Amino acid sequence: MIVTDIANPFFAELVKGVEEAARQNGYSILLEDTGEDSEKEATAIQTMLAERVDGLLITPVQSDSNTLEDVLKSKIPTVLMGRYFSDLKLPYVVTNDVRGAALATKHLIDLGHRNIAHVGGPLHISSAQDRLSGYRQALQAHGIPIRKEYVLMGAVTLEDGYEVGKELLKLKPLPTAVFAYSDFVAIGLMQSLLDEGLRIPDDVSLVGYDNITFSAYTRVPLTTVEIPKRDLGREAVQMLVQLLKGGSALKSREKKLPVKLVLRQSVREVVSERRQYAGRLRHNSGTDRG
Repeated sequence: MIVTDIANPFFAELVKGVEEAARQNGYSILLEDTGEDSEKEATAIQTMLAERVDGLLITPVQSDSNTLEDVLKSKIPTVLMGRYFSDLKLPYVVTNDVRGAALATKHLIDLGHRNIAHVGGPLHISSAQDRLSGYRQALQAHGIPIRKEYVLMGAVTLEDGYEVGKELLKLKPLPTAVFAYSDFVAIGLMQSLLDEGLRIPDDVSLVGYDNITFSAYTRVPLTTVEIPKRDLGREAVQMLVQLLKGGSALKSREKKLPVKLVLRQSVREVVSERRQYAGRLRHNSGTDRG
């Protein structure tokens, strides 16, 4: 099993799901961490091939698809987890990230937000592409222009989130809400904004993605999109086991798991100036009648 960042609690949960399902099917796992580095990924793959493992589960770095050429040449049964290549014939289990991002963005729109920024992941990562697509689709469906300056890509780590918070503060007008690529990025972003004296959600609403355990215990509990992380790992193992048996019982080489929105305290409703004015008129009218 090869993952991109074992320090991220998302992958800790994913590994648990894989380990449980592998044990139930009579397998044990070897684990390698690439740190989102394609060279480390290539080394990890060579290590696994040298160990003569029965099959591979990989969350690919995706900055260079050539690193998976050895896997394809070896013909070793392989399943991708959480990310996929549209141009490589490798089976995968992912979540419906387009829908998840659209759910998150629509939730902000329904609460009155119109200046919504997206802090996305690196665009070579399929999940970053899909979440950006879902964000755009939700804005377009509600007739909200997509502002180029409100889309900041390339964030993966807590540190990335913290640094992009400084960039957000330079935007005019300041977004009233931000949809982040992951909880890890959102937590770093939250800390950056709080350090600069902003209030969440009073000044900026914030939505993450993944629903890692930490997201419920941040300084402001984080609204997020939940990925069924253990289920993702279990489903990947089941697909790999079918491939190891010859693949004849494999119904599909592509599987997308559903996601759902988890509501906490990092988002608030925005009352527009028009609505505030209308409210004052109703209040004054009621006072006159009294």
